[in-house]
Amino acid sequence: MELGDEAPEIVRMTAEILERTASLEVRAADSDEIVLAGRAITRAQVESGGVSLDVSDAARLARVTPGTAIKIVFAGKERFTGAIDRVAGSALHIPTTGASEDEAIGKALDLVAMIEAGAVHPLHVVERTPFTRATGFLPRAWPFFIAGAVLLVVAGLMWRRTPVPA
Repeated sequence: MELGDEAPEIVRMTAEILERTASLEVRAADSDEIVLAGRAITRAQVESGGVSLDVSDAARLARVTPGTAIKIVFAGKERFTGAIDRVAGSALHIPTTGASEDEAIGKALDLVAMIEAGAVHPLHVVERTPFTRATGFLPRAWPFFIAGAVLLVVAGLMWRRTPVPA
């Protein structure tokens, strides 16, 4: 990303925005205990009537059992409540329901989008250097002027060596 160096406040604010991420927590519905931190989730996908989650380490799911009532808290607000229906290794499944199959799939897609947004690892700005690329006509055109000058010299040499008909 390139920004001008005339406004260091804009550069600082942009870096802060790039490094900011949403928080996601899977909590027990009855006790607010964190069952699973969002960044432990490696994959979320719509699968057979709900959402399937994979985590980075199966040990994180050691205390999770089928039937556990959970709530998903995104950016400090409760966004989804449900119960886990399957736990296998490093994966679990959360069913989604709706008045119709389309509504249930829509809720599952929304849940996946929210989980992916909250499970993302933050970016880190590693370098801040001033914007120095030339933007004027002459700084950008000089290579073409040189190529044109070389072609003119070659054409002049060829014209000089061409014999004049008598």
